[in-house]
Amino acid sequence: MVKTDEIKNILASNLGMISLKGFNYLVALVENIITKKESYSIIKEYAIVGKQFDTSGTCVERCIRHYRELLEANLNFGEVFGVRISKTYTNSEFIANAVYFVEKKLKEVK
Repeated sequence: MVKTDEIKNILASNLGMISLKGFNYLVALVENIITKKESYSIIKEYAIVGKQFDTSGTCVERCIRHYRELLEANLNFGEVFGVRISKTYTNSEFIANAVYFVEKKLKEVK
């Protein structure tokens, strides 16, 4: 079972800006996706996280987008996640890369 604190620590140490709502929403989203171990709809996941935080899925999406855009100004996602990044980097790609990155780091620890 994946623990929220493990995900939070992995993402915080590699991405930063943990005081933003988008960071907390990203942690919850990554945890939900890793826990499910099946295909998912990012739109539905936004709504699920929104319910967890008593807000809307639209708010979750917007906060994660804002978080990603702030990070883009300071980080090279390709270097952080170890993947090739397109010029038009979307929330879905960011979340998928975050999930892959966290899963990889969790396996390294075990």
